[in-house]
Amino acid sequence: MKNAFTISVLAVFLTAVSCKLVTENEGDTQGIRGFKLAANEVSGWTESSYFEFNTSNCFSDAGLNGGAKDFTDNGMIEGFRQKMVSSDYLADIIITDFGSNSNSTKMFNFKSSTSDDGQKVGNYAETVAFMDENLSGVNAYAHFGKYYFIVQLSGYSIKADARSTAASFLELYENKTASNE
Repeated sequence: MKNAFTISVLAVFLTAVSCKLVTENEGDTQGIRGFKLAANEVSGWTESSYFEFNTSNCFSDAGLNGGAKDFTDNGMIEGFRQKMVSSDYLADIIITDFGSNSNSTKMFNFKSSTSDDGQKVGNYAETVAFMDENLSGVNAYAHFGKYYFIVQLSGYSIKADARSTAASFLELYENKTASNE
């Protein structure tokens, strides 16, 4: 009986400490959460939704469009999906941590091998970033270090504007990568 009581007290203590540590680290800019865009960090864009995922919940909730197995097979550890809005435009952003540069490169290479019309993004080499056009914008893909990025833009009637915006988002994330690693 005494052991059961001790275990119960220990479980409550560990749960409290664990929750406290998570709460204290929510503002930490290191790691995957350091890529989350703050309000107006990109001028004129605001967050409409945010969802974190890992290997246990990416299959049903992350919105990886049936591709969750590709992410986990290539070494994804965790990620998030952040939707941003700006007047008539929508940015659907997925950022994932693959644990190593080789794993994020493997995921990027897998995605680029399945692309029908991969195009250059800004000044990036095609081994670092590429984009496909969609009906009203672009889908841009990139990898910097151990991170893999997808920026899906829609609502654009002028594709050149979408391509320029995609390059701007990727430049921001490339700069954040330098401070997150």
